[in-house]
Amino acid sequence: MKTGKAIPIKVAKDIANNFGYSQVIIHAYDGITNMQHVTTFGKTIADCDNAAEGGNTIKKLLKWDENLCDERTKRRKVQDKKLATGFIVSIMGWNQDGAEEAYETYLMDLNQKK
Repeated sequence: MKTGKAIPIKVAKDIANNFGYSQVIIHAYDGITNMQHVTTFGKTIADCDNAAEGGNTIKKLLKWDENLCDERTKRRKVQDKKLATGFIVSIMGWNQDGAEEAYETYLMDLNQKK
């Protein structure tokens, strides 16, 4: 059996559903490869955010590379993109394609400022 595989979010979701939790954070460590993995799940977007923050805190405590300690959930990224794209469309009157291009430019600028 291969060791140190990533743990799918579905596994965390199954734990939440089977044991009645709204948030799940899994930290796994493989002593053979020294690989670590953190997977988080939340039932709502707020739960996702809280679980992701908990996962980031675990990574910080374990001295992971700083770039890996500021993860946002996939659900949050999608929601943020929809909100930003809708906001750009509404204030600029652009079509959807123009708004998505403006959002991508905004993200590139934001990442360069880090």
